Amino acid sequence: MPKGKGGKTSEAVEPVSAQDKIARMLGILAVKDKTEPADQVVLLQGAGFEKAEIASMLGISENNVSVINYRLRNKKKRGKKH
Repeated sequence: MPKGKGGKTSEAVEPVSAQDKIARMLGILAVKDKTEPADQVVLLQGAGFEKAEIASMLGISENNVSVINYRLRNKKKRGKKH
């Protein structure tokens, strides 16, 4: 990969449509008052965002989003057994 200023790797940036920008802003606004990452992830998924989009909006990795989902699924399963 080509190196940019300061030795950082430069990546091609895909243009983002106005609709995508608006959707991302609405997603961020929807979760701004939620303090728990799990609550934020659930809300954004319910709004139709993909894992990569959620990770980008929340400043976490896609793997972290997956871990949150895994823990929530297990929490629901444990709750049904009781």
